[in-house]
Amino acid sequence: MRATLLAGIGVFALLACVQTTLAPGANKVVVTRNPGDVANCKAVGNIDGRSASGVDVLAQMQNQAVGLGGNRVLETSDGTVPSGVVYNCAMP
Repeated sequence: MRATLLAGIGVFALLACVQTTLAPGANKVVVTRNPGDVANCKAVGNIDGRSASGVDVLAQMQNQAVGLGGNRVLETSDGTVPSGVVYNCAMP
């Protein structure tokens, strides 16, 4: 019983550390909670992390943003489900 419990904890710990590989360009995506950061940008879509169990949620959001053609994410998470609005902002 104890060995099974320890094995289960080990597997959970391993899964909790799974890294998400960034898509090309995703490292340039800015994630913010400040609406002023996207005031002059064009919204291109919504994203959520419902499928993010055991993965790097920030990396997943950056990858989704690139897939939608955005370069900035306004995080709108309520604390339970990671979510946000993807924007395409002019680069300075």
